[in-house]
Amino acid sequence: EVLVPFMYDATIALGLAACSAANNATSSGAYFDGATHFEHFKQTTFQGATGEVSFDPVTGTRDVASAQSLVLNFFPPENSNNNSNATTADGITVRQHVSSAAHYVNGKWIKQTRV
Repeated sequence: EVLVPFMYDATIALGLAACSAANNATSSGAYFDGATHFEHFKQTTFQGATGEVSFDPVTGTRDVASAQSLVLNFFPPENSNNNSNATTADGITVRQHVSSAAHYVNGKWIKQTRV
């Protein structure tokens, strides 16, 4: 499942934020409330399963620069001259089709060509 590493990182981030909030708690017993937990969560950074994990300091959403993913679309090409076929060792034919892709980087969409 493609989302599992992101769920793992989210769980670790919540745990690290709770540890940070507990370490900085001023009351006896190291209790903290949800607002304190959220403030520590927004400051949490670590190397996770999906790379460097960090959060927006205002909204608490995953910092776009730290969350990279790739979506690939596989489809049979229709009436195209940009096709190539390959056969695997077990006799499966794989069709490749050149299509355009775009990546969102630093607030801009950048078109790229992938094979």
